[in-house]
Amino acid sequence: MKDIYDNFEPASDGKLRANVFVRTDYKPSAQADVDHLKHWARELGLIQPNTTEDNAKKYILCLSDFCMASRASADRLICWSMNANRYSGSAYSYRIAKKTKNHLVNAGCLEIFQRGERGISQIYRITCSIPGHLRFEEHDLGPGVEVRTAKPNYHRNGKRPKGQKVSIKGYLPEAQSLLEEMRHINKAMLAHPLTTAEGMSYTRCTRIFNNGSLKSGGRIYGDWQRENSDQRLCMTIDGEEVCEIDIKACYLHTAKALSGSKQELPEDPYSILPMVSKEHNPFFQKKKRDGAKVFLSAYVSQEGGLSRFPVGFRSKYDIPKKEHVNTWLNGLLYTYPFLRGIDFGSGELMRLESDMMISAILALIDQGIPSYPVHDCLIVKLKDEQKAVEALQSAMLNHYGHQANLEVEYRNGPSRIVSPTIQEPPKTISFARRSKILNDCGIQDDYDLIDEEGIRGYNLYEDMYS
Repeated sequence: MKDIYDNFEPASDGKLRANVFVRTDYKPSAQADVDHLKHWARELGLIQPNTTEDNAKKYILCLSDFCMASRASADRLICWSMNANRYSGSAYSYRIAKKTKNHLVNAGCLEIFQRGERGISQIYRITCSIPGHLRFEEHDLGPGVEVRTAKPNYHRNGKRPKGQKVSIKGYLPEAQSLLEEMRHINKAMLAHPLTTAEGMSYTRCTRIFNNGSLKSGGRIYGDWQRENSDQRLCMTIDGEEVCEIDIKACYLHTAKALSGSKQELPEDPYSILPMVSKEHNPFFQKKKRDGAKVFLSAYVSQEGGLSRFPVGFRSKYDIPKKEHVNTWLNGLLYTYPFLRGIDFGSGELMRLESDMMISAILALIDQGIPSYPVHDCLIVKLKDEQKAVEALQSAMLNHYGHQANLEVEYRNGPSRIVSPTIQEPPKTISFARRSKILNDCGIQDDYDLIDEEGIRGYNLYEDMYS
């Protein structure tokens, strides 16, 4: 099976920085798998004659998560977070996780490979074999909404440390409708799994808010997002072929909506930026285009503007040392003047984008159509392509006041562009609606999209599961 976790990476001091974590998402697929894990739990001393049936089930779930992490790690190195906040609202408690890990260590199934210290997770080496016949699947236990505290305002190993997961109970009753929406979405996914060619099924996702606020962020995250587009297009839903529908330059269209601008955007808004269009080599032009998307995110997230490129940006996108950040900044603002003096931040953009995507997902569920988001695109069955296109166009019109181009990608054959259905000058969000959006979201001064999008370190999921 292909790894569903990222490989370990060396930190700046030469130590390994962990990306492979034991999660809290899996259960045995069949009764035979349950029986095998129950027998193993008894051998480990986790299940005793006086252990309640409820706790026995939780130990089995915990061992399932351990097995999945083991199976996903090619080098048999894993991390196992013992932060109590991580288990808030999960299928089992911190106490269950800690006891299971300790019994595995005592039984010689785990050994410490690298001791943890501030900023570096403790890494374990798996020293036992996991039977290949065991099968696991995602369960629907635990809340589908997660809130994380603001990240500290300092950097370690070139990154801002992650925000901590906090209990969703503190956000009730405001979070109740969000929880109901995610329960509805996860129920639909469970009934219609997204499955890889190797037989791995994805059936669960989480909506994650940042800065300790339900007004910041709110994107949906799921394990299928770890795969690249080509790999996702080889997956199936209910055994049927899929396609992927992407909103072209969604972030820029979201910024346009919030700014109230009437400027029309071209089919590919990033391609006309001077730093992109001046490149004649297709390979480097694509690199610069990818860099332009990241640069826009960095610009919006920095309240005082950009005085330098983000950390690691030059090397990733082959920016010459003589090329100054102002060259990119002037090119961006000259091409899209509505970005000058913006009175909103990346928190508002991500919240509006995620609300729009979720409204499209829910509209499709109402029609009996499952979909799997990858931030600003949807994976749907090939036969549901047209209805998914219509749902996204309707959601954009309702949330943005205008529509963007869509690109539909297929497993076989070239992609196609779907133009907006409304060919008149784009609408803008009314003053009253725009004021409500900005008031509801609030400007999150310390929100850092650079970390959220993985500009520093280029790893979106490290913060999710660290």
